Amino acid sequence: MTKKHSKTFFLCLSFLLFQAAQAQKPFLFKVQGKGLKEASYLFGTYHVMGSRYLDGFPVVDQAFRSCKGLVNEVRLSSVNPYQMAALLMMKDNSISAMLDTTAYALVSDALKQYYGFRLQQFDQMKPMLVQTMLISAFARQWDTMLNRYEGVALDAWFEQMADSLKKEVTPLETFDEQYQSLFVEKSEEEQAKELSDMVLKTDSVRRDFQAMTRAFYSGNLDSMWLVLSATGNPNEAADMERLLKKRNLKWLEQLPGTMERKSQFVAVGAAHLAGPFGLVAGLKAKGYQVIQVL
Repeated sequence: MTKKHSKTFFLCLSFLLFQAAQAQKPFLFKVQGKGLKEASYLFGTYHVMGSRYLDGFPVVDQAFRSCKGLVNEVRLSSVNPYQMAALLMMKDNSISAMLDTTAYALVSDALKQYYGFRLQQFDQMKPMLVQTMLISAFARQWDTMLNRYEGVALDAWFEQMADSLKKEVTPLETFDEQYQSLFVEKSEEEQAKELSDMVLKTDSVRRDFQAMTRAFYSGNLDSMWLVLSATGNPNEAADMERLLKKRNLKWLEQLPGTMERKSQFVAVGAAHLAGPFGLVAGLKAKGYQVIQVL
């Protein structure tokens, strides 16, 4: 990115994020047309956000209750914690073998601060798991809004409510498929490099995280996409392809039939909605009317 283009980009991003700070709205979109008998909805979640966030947006609860089914990324209640623990263990590798002494000490100190144990106890776990744990902990410091919104995490809350209301729950992928995307398709060495970068370049990671959360609170797809696409890093571009584009394209093959069968409340991470290969653009390209609910 040239200096000129970089300056223009950040001016645009600053303007959009300034707008975001002025008025919160949820990532909620109504899907209708193309022969659908009843409207369905797309809702973009923030995976570490508590369900009290929804108290400020009764329109989300109304949309959820109006639908006959819930579509989510994976059936959370079907995940076996013992199976997961076994899968997240590395067989012939260790985090200590992949991190230098400085990064190892920083990760270990952070785990002790937030979780009460040292990295030694997690030395054979996949680095992506440790990174996810630390990001979840850092999030409470970097995004003070999270501390206002207590309760069950949004994705789990929707699944629990669907079960209590006897709504059918349709996952877009199996636990094994999600596990492959998150923990297998990227090598253990690449995962360790990301873990190291996170603790050695915390200021940069925090800035990126805070830009993403501001975009979420804005409910603005353009803001979200500007943040997601603001990278010249080939590793991050590969992550976009693996974690967003590849999965979105698969989900876009599943959603039409699911919505035709009955009205659905589709709750997935907000990043999956944004951009040229996001679910909003993808459903529009298939001929559906997709309108944000304000």
